[in-house]
Amino acid sequence: MRRPPWPLLLQIAVSGTLLARRVPVADTVAAMARLQPGTFATAQALVLVSYLGRAQRWAALLARARVRIRGVTAYCLTLAGVGYGLVTPGKVGEFARVLHLDAPRSRTLASTVWDRMTDVLLLEALSLPAFVLFPAWRDPCSGRTAPSWSPRSGC
Repeated sequence: MRRPPWPLLLQIAVSGTLLARRVPVADTVAAMARLQPGTFATAQALVLVSYLGRAQRWAALLARARVRIRGVTAYCLTLAGVGYGLVTPGKVGEFARVLHLDAPRSRTLASTVWDRMTDVLLLEALSLPAFVLFPAWRDPCSGRTAPSWSPRSGC
């Protein structure tokens, strides 16, 4: 990282404050009260582990571009990129993680593009078995897939 973390922390604080002003806190607290603590802790652990995998993949993509970063740095920047992506349209903010690297943008920006493309391909690969195994996702009238029909069209 080339800059001290204070600007990043300030940005996170401001973004968090703006987000908290728009989210109904009572609804959030009510939803959290319905969760089992063990379920929530397990989900949080799985999410953090999945981001660890994303960070390793991104570090490997950067290494192919001759940009070496430590695993901890890749993990922190991946989490920062996810945070940026939450507050920007279309997750464009994920590209901001390369701004924190001491390397030419011509080598680092492509790694983020490939990382996002890999995410999409992995999501498709993981969802394909569910699509095949669960016939409820198909049109009961013609066997077509769900995106090509609407319940209002009838059989």
